[in-house]
Amino acid sequence: MLLVFLYISREIIFRYEILVDQRFLYLYNYSDRHESYIFLFSVIVLVAIYEEVIFRGMVQHWLTNKVGSIVAILITSVLFGWMHGDYELFGMTMGIAFGFIYHLKRSLSAAILLHMLWNLISSFSM
Repeated sequence: MLLVFLYISREIIFRYEILVDQRFLYLYNYSDRHESYIFLFSVIVLVAIYEEVIFRGMVQHWLTNKVGSIVAILITSVLFGWMHGDYELFGMTMGIAFGFIYHLKRSLSAAILLHMLWNLISSFSM
């Protein structure tokens, strides 16, 4: 269900160019099918692990103890969106989904797997 939500929101944001600049749309839509396996592995696996450990495992966990779960998810999602530069709104949407799965499952592994799955789908659907 979360993957469907992420996919639909990505399509809306990119199709209607909501808060996305033209340079990012060009880079996002340009896909070289001869990318190396190392690059794909990095994008799909390593980035997901790195981002989830930082944002959910450290920041959201710490904020949950200070301000509660919902506020922690929202703050972490804003930071996650901001970190994603050219597509803040979609990054924030992803952050909310990953944050809720982390909170509901109480598992960093669940957030990492969802993030990896999303990166996999995104990498091959451009």
